[in-house]
Amino acid sequence: MKKIILVFILFLLTACADSEEKSDFEFSLTYNVNGYDKISTYDNRLRLDTIEGLIEIDLVLSQEDKESIKEKILELSILEESYNFKKYNSMEPCGIYHLKVLYDDREYNIHWTSNNMVPFTIDPDKSEGESIIVEEKYKDEYRKIKNLGILKSYIIDIIYKYEDVKDLPEHKLYL
Repeated sequence: MKKIILVFILFLLTACADSEEKSDFEFSLTYNVNGYDKISTYDNRLRLDTIEGLIEIDLVLSQEDKESIKEKILELSILEESYNFKKYNSMEPCGIYHLKVLYDDREYNIHWTSNNMVPFTIDPDKSEGESIIVEEKYKDEYRKIKNLGILKSYIIDIIYKYEDVKDLPEHKLYL
């Protein structure tokens, strides 16, 4: 009888564990020089390159913030694009970026670096939104890189509003 009760309890525990709601959206973003910084909702961790060295903390984004990031990804059509960036320059140190997104049971991986930025010129006589001039042959890649940069900045702005992040040592900056 004890074995039957034990098996029944194990069955209930397994059934309860399986019934937990799985998220239809998770992401991780590796960013900054040499890819030292990383935010991940897969394991709720944040790693930052600070003046005191690499620091990793637990950071659980609110459901509202995760939803906001998901909406930004969809708004920018990040998951609808194909990415095969070319190397246009050789900056050192180099910004290394990797966006991994789980959405609707599909995983997306996008890699890029600061060396994938297409050639452009700046016209100081034009307004801020119109000052960057890109040749026609580079416009599609420029749009993709620009959208990924907008998303990266959006995510970083969200991260830095959390008190646990504000309390960390100063973020290391590179020239």
